[in-house]
Amino acid sequence: SRSPLWLAYLPQIVMLFLVATTCFYSGILVGMKMNAAPSEQSRSTTLSVDEVEAEVLRRLKLQQKEVTSIAVDNSNEKEIKNKDSKKKDDGHDRRFPKTISKIAYGSALISKNDFIQQFDYGIPKPPSKREHETDPGKDDVLLLYGSKKSLPDVSTGIVHTNDGPTPDIPHLTATYATKNCAV
Repeated sequence: SRSPLWLAYLPQIVMLFLVATTCFYSGILVGMKMNAAPSEQSRSTTLSVDEVEAEVLRRLKLQQKEVTSIAVDNSNEKEIKNKDSKKKDDGHDRRFPKTISKIAYGSALISKNDFIQQFDYGIPKPPSKREHETDPGKDDVLLLYGSKKSLPDVSTGIVHTNDGPTPDIPHLTATYATKNCAV
């Protein structure tokens, strides 16, 4: 009868396992001995706890100074950018910065009841909501104008914050506010 093939290689497999195990444990023992006996060089660089704490505090102070100076620099840059982006050529403060002028060129407020009467926006008005009742924070609709062409005839307070008697967003009727909008 023939013996299995792996039986012929059994002595080599056992020997390989023994050599690998011996090398592994020898490496671990050598590493442990190296960590157990510090050299003269490592002894001279050892710091006391007080020295380490003092160094940590010094580095923290330096880092806080850097963070503070970076934050001041960033806030100064943002202020300059905001002033530049919100100013128009005629000196009026824009309601929205130029960076979002394709989305929000101007804005107006419309009474929610007026808006619902004028436009079918898909959600029916709740029967419990009567004309004289108010729902703080939900009584108005904010209309954003995406371009100068969509603005009503007079843009007082819609585009600039310092136009008109108050800097608030103007209240308009739904018909007037959407006069030039392609609905």
